Order: sequence, then C-alpha cells, then structure tokens
Amino acid sequence: MNSSVADYLQERLTNANRALEDNRTEIKNTQDEIEKLRKELNKPDITDEDAIIKGQQLEEAKEKLAQLRTEQVGLKEDVKAAEKEYKKAAWDAKTLSEKLAEIAKTSSSVRSEMNSLAATFKELGEGQQMSLDTLLGLTEKYPEYAAQILSATDNLNAQKDVIKLLYEEKKKALIESLKDAKDEIKLEQDKIKLQRDALQKQLEIVQAEYNRGNATTLTARIIENLTNKIKALNDEFDSGQANIDAYVKAMAAVGNFSINSYGGNGNTNAN
Repeated sequence: MNSSVADYLQERLTNANRALEDNRTEIKNTQDEIEKLRKELNKPDITDEDAIIKGQQLEEAKEKLAQLRTEQVGLKEDVKAAEKEYKKAAWDAKTLSEKLAEIAKTSSSVRSEMNSLAATFKELGEGQQMSLDTLLGLTEKYPEYAAQILSATDNLNAQKDVIKLLYEEKKKALIESLKDAKDEIKLEQDKIKLQRDALQKQLEIVQAEYNRGNATTLTARIIENLTNKIKALNDEFDSGQANIDAYVKAMAAVGNFSINSYGGNGNTNAN
C-alpha cells in the first residue's frame, strides 16, 4: 500500500474511532447527569422553583441523550466504512502468496473449530450433556449465537441442535475461505493472461518481420526471449489452474462434511 494512502486511511479510521469514543463518553456523562437530576427531584425538601428548573434540565438531558444515541448509529457506520476501506487497501497491497498464506491460516483455524464442535457433538450423542461452564464458554466464542446456546442449558437435544448449527456455520466459513483463495488465483490468472496476450502480439509483429527476411541476430534473440516469457506465463497460468481445480474439489468435499459422521467419512480434517 502506498505510504501516503495508508497514512490517510489510518488517520480516517483513527478519527472515526475517536469520534465514536467521544460520543460514548458524552452519552455516559449525560446518563450520569440524568440520574443525578432524578435523585435531586426526589429529594423531599426540594423547593417548587428548584423542581421546575431541575425538571426542565432533566427533559433537556433526555433530549440530548436521544440525540447522542441517534448520532452514535451514524458514527458506528463511519467506523465500519473506514475499517472496511483500510482492510481492503491493506489486502490489495499483499502479494498472492501472502494472501494465500493468510487464507490458509484462517482455514486451518476454522477446521480446528469444526473438529472441536464435531467432537462435542459426538459426546452429546453418547449422552454427555455440556456443563453450564462449557455453554458459557461457547457464548463467549460465538456471541452472535448466545441466545440459542443459553436456551439449550438443560436439554440434550437442544444442545445437539446448537452444536450442529455452529458446525454448519463454520462449514460455510471454510467453504468461503476456499472460495476466496480460488478467486485470488483467478484474479492473478487474469493478469497473467493480459501479460501473455501483450507479449504474444509483440511476438507476432517481430515474427512477421523475421519472416519477411528482415532477420538479424537481435531479432532472433528477441523472438527467443518473447517465446520463453510466454512459456513461463503459460506454465504459471497452468499451475494456477491446477490450484483452482484443487480448491474447487476441496469446496465440494467440505460441502459433503457431516457432523453426524465425525470420525468416519465426515471427519473434518480436510486438506
């Protein structure tokens, strides 16, 4: 990533986070002020004049709090947009090998989680319910499914359903990681094809001159050089295609994984 672009995106993200944090601080201060005013209004010795003043201040504080909460929605969106732009720019700046290595790391982590969930599912199938501590641990790991997890505290079948749900979500994530890798290679292939086509046109022009009898030692060397470059690009393209085919097969294999057959044909230890 260009350093000036990186600095700009980083500054934008920092400013967005700072604005959101300032908003949260102001909300907290306003909530404290509301609580303070309510306590003062509930004092038995408060005068009518003070009650009117404090009442007005309370209404103003409530309006301010509502406004701050409305603003917070937009500020959160600003942070998300800044994060997305920064991450995309950072990702685009990586080489193909760096991208594939990162995707492979993510895929490995997801496969590990799938194996863990499948092992838990197997234990549930043998009648071993999860403890409350285990369920709470799952809510920390998968907060987006906290409601479903906690609703399965004392029910074996409900626990199995929750683990199966988590497993299927992780399976989707693994397929998505494999698809990301495949798509990155495809983008690289598109670049290779453009380079190869440009070199092929150059070769055709030089070859035409050579065939018309305008052959020189330099021309022959240019033809050889272009031919070698095109061959190298073809080899790189073919290698990429082999990797794409492998990812497509892996995606199909993962799609056939079943938590019900963990330890057998459904074992999630896929390459």
